[in-house]
Parts: sequence; structure tokens; C-alpha cells
Amino acid sequence: MLRSGALRAATRACAQPRPHLALSSRSLASSRRPPLDADHATQSREATQDALYSPSGPSASTSGGSVPVARVRRPVGAFRGGLIGFLLGISAVGGYGYFRLLEDYQKASQTLLVSVDELKGSTEQMATHLSRIATLERALAKLTDERATHAEVDSLRAEYRKLLEAEHLDVLNLKAHVWAVEQDLRNLTKRDTSVRI
Repeated sequence: MLRSGALRAATRACAQPRPHLALSSRSLASSRRPPLDADHATQSREATQDALYSPSGPSASTSGGSVPVARVRRPVGAFRGGLIGFLLGISAVGGYGYFRLLEDYQKASQTLLVSVDELKGSTEQMATHLSRIATLERALAKLTDERATHAEVDSLRAEYRKLLEAEHLDVLNLKAHVWAVEQDLRNLTKRDTSVRI
């Protein structure tokens, strides 16, 4: 019973014009009424404000016979809603951009690591090639120190020719000596045969 009475009072209060929205009708009504004293006007204004903006909300009091007034909800302002939307959008875009930047950073660091590994392998190959080149240069320097000059080769060639010529002359002398011995043997054999006969 008490709830149904409070519900009826609330519907009557909603049907009545609200004081902050219907100022023109109030001003019209006050112009027709006789002027009230200042204390009564201040009390009624404070009671209306207390009923409208009280934190506990409207309450129905059956003993006093006052009508409960519905609490007025202020709509969210366009500026405040736009600011909140802007901040939410900025934070969403910032988070998405951060994650994309982090992903790009990870891809770049992976490619950098791969290129560093390739560079390491190529430097190792280059080091082995350089060590081989260094050993070859040392061997070549040793060979250049030990090689004979062109003049030395010419002098050796001339000495070899002289040796060949001397050997050739010795062979010819030996052949002449052998031929002379053979002739002497023939002459001796002829004489021996002639003496025996």
C-alpha cells in the first residue's frame, strides 16, 4: 500500500512541470499571484533544491503529505563525451601502434642477428683465405731467395759446354789411341805369322 502510494506520487511529480525546465510558466504564475514574503520564497526554493539534488534521492513522506520529486539526471555533455572518446581513441591507437612497433623491432632484430651470423661466417672464411695467402707469400719469398739469377744460369751453361767439349775431345783422343793400338796389334800379328812360316 505504501509502495503504490509512492508510485502514484512519483507519477504525479513527473507529470508536473519541472521547476528548472518550465521557468516561463512559473514566471507567469508568479506574476498572477500576490507577492509572497522573502522568507517563504527562500524556504520553498531550498526545499525544492534539496528534493531535486539530495544524494539519498526522492522519498515519499506520507505524514507530511509532500509529493516526492524525482531526481534529475544531468545528461553527459558533448564536450565531456568528446574528450572521453578522444582519450579512448588515442589510447587504443597508441597501444596498437606500440604493439606494431614492437613487432617491427623484433623482426628487425632477428634479421640483424641473421646478417651478423652471415658476416661472422664470411669473416671466418676471409681469415682462412688470408692465412693461406700469408703462407704462400712466405714460401714464395723463400723460393725467390733460393732461386738462381740469369747470369748464374748463363755461367753454368757455359761451364757445361766447356765440360762437354772436353769430354768430346777426350773421347776422340781415346778413339785415336784405341785405333793406334789396334793398328799396332795388326802389324804385330802380321809379323808373327810371317816369321812362323
